[in-house]
Amino acid sequence: MGYPMMNGMLRFDQEGRTSRCTGSPIGPAPGELGVIASMKRATRMQQSPNTNDDPMRDFVHSFLKSHGLYADKIPETKEKTPDLKLSFAEERILIEVKCKEDDQQFRNIVNSPPETVHPYKKSTLETLLKTAWHQIRDFPERCDSDFTLVWLIAIEPGITVFVTPTVMNTLYGIENLEGQLDRNAGTYEKPCFFFGHSFFFRRNKLDGVVLQDDSRLSLCLNPFSKRQNDFRHTPITGLFRKKFKIIDPDEMEKANKCFVADCDLPRTDRTDRNGVVCYLKKKYGLRTITRNRFVLMNCPAD
Repeated sequence: MGYPMMNGMLRFDQEGRTSRCTGSPIGPAPGELGVIASMKRATRMQQSPNTNDDPMRDFVHSFLKSHGLYADKIPETKEKTPDLKLSFAEERILIEVKCKEDDQQFRNIVNSPPETVHPYKKSTLETLLKTAWHQIRDFPERCDSDFTLVWLIAIEPGITVFVTPTVMNTLYGIENLEGQLDRNAGTYEKPCFFFGHSFFFRRNKLDGVVLQDDSRLSLCLNPFSKRQNDFRHTPITGLFRKKFKIIDPDEMEKANKCFVADCDLPRTDRTDRNGVVCYLKKKYGLRTITRNRFVLMNCPAD
């Protein structure tokens, strides 16, 4: 899927850098300095309080240009405006760029006593996504025919290591499930999209979100978008399909790599989740469903 789920335990060296993770590794190697972080530090002193996002907008603008996609910068006004518009044929994509420079939760984990267990709260990242979406949604010049895209950049590879996997879980409401299939057909272990609360689920005018962490990029498609099929054929989707990564729950489900809880049921409490469980059992022929839930623990490396 490009990025692992938010689970498992991390080990940190004496300087607080990630040195080992159970399961798939997340983030760049210890001590690695990404091109985004270098660019950010070079421009940080030039920023004014009112243009904090400009270097990131310019970075995405240059990135698209380097791949043959020529976007226009949208001037700021008193109204809410996205950062870029990418025009092609008779259509356009509105793009809002946001960045995450620091992660206090990560610092709290590193600075906590050894073997301390930490939940990772995603509320601040969901707020960042909401702010980005509102910049596009409330743009006075936006038309119903416009495609919409949020581009989120995690700036510091060693500090924002949890940002991209947490945002992916926030977008898709992912849970890792395991259990038995009906009629003694064996066992399974798969991620389930939209099992829990999902940012995408109720926002059918948001077509996708780009997650950029150092040199790694993924385009997360919203399967509930009203224009999902058309968006799959846009130049920017073609770029990501060819050179980077596409997260597409529909394609993953067809390849038998995941479950998709595409039922219109609330996900706010345990009773609601039971409805989702019943739906999945019927849709996929599952006998039992167990959610694998993990926590983060500070385990300093020797």
